[in-house]
Amino acid sequence: MSTNTQLKPVRRSKWCDLIDRTFAAESEPPVRREARRYSVEFGEVRMVFVLENENGDPIGPQAISTPLMQVASDGLMVRGHREIPIGTQMAMEVAFEGVEVVLLGKIAHCTNTVGGYKIGISLEFPED
Repeated sequence: MSTNTQLKPVRRSKWCDLIDRTFAAESEPPVRREARRYSVEFGEVRMVFVLENENGDPIGPQAISTPLMQVASDGLMVRGHREIPIGTQMAMEVAFEGVEVVLLGKIAHCTNTVGGYKIGISLEFPED
């Protein structure tokens, strides 16, 4: 995965097109949420973010690579080995189906589970 910080974040339309090309309509799970979520067994996310200490001073930047668990038009779920505070803003490079895209988002939840953390990331897109 590249570490080119000059890459521009992908627009929502391109992200949705990538999801549509990857998952056939018959594989769509039932809708219980605003956006369909698709479990993936491939892909990696390189996340770059800045944490704050107890005084609110930045500690950073932090960079980690982690497996991708789920994708949706409005978010991702990844498996991590450390807790990341809710609301933490981040930039991500996502290697997905042979394509690398840059996404922006913030931590929506971070749940301690067997084998680490399930980290939900709400995506934020530049205007289409």
